[in-house]
Amino acid sequence: LQVNRKFLGEEGSIALRNWIKDSVASNKPYDQFAREIIAASGSNVENPPAAYWKVIRDPASLMENTTHLFLAVRFNCNKCHDHPFDPQWKQHHFEGLAAFFCQTAVTVGGVTDRRTGEDDKAVVYKVVDPGAEEDDARIVPEAVPFNSEWLPADGGLRHRLADWITHHEN
Repeated sequence: LQVNRKFLGEEGSIALRNWIKDSVASNKPYDQFAREIIAASGSNVENPPAAYWKVIRDPASLMENTTHLFLAVRFNCNKCHDHPFDPQWKQHHFEGLAAFFCQTAVTVGGVTDRRTGEDDKAVVYKVVDPGAEEDDARIVPEAVPFNSEWLPADGGLRHRLADWITHHEN
């Protein structure tokens, strides 16, 4: 986790460091630690795990960082094409996982999940393929690459993803 005063402020940075230190000192289970971060909402001062969402805001970057941190999987190649050395990781896996983060927003009140945008349209994850126009963007639904039975049917996107990630077994 990145502790950055530029994005978190002095008080938020201290709160996050203390939360991490207390989590380790209390031997907090890893799945609980991960779930608290991935599903965090509100102010990063009042709820320090919400700081994670204030540093990286782009859905694709959030997905790359989250899968790297919590699943130990690097998805960088899959942003543009299927993975060249590991045939199980496809570009559509990258897109489906990134879609879980499209509704995440950082507002004055803290981190929240938006259902609609400023134009009252549903917030969806769109991908513009190379050579295509912005108007031809594809809407990509959220999807996990494996063990979809672990993905709860109900709840916010990040809460559902947090439950799926913390059920992952190596």
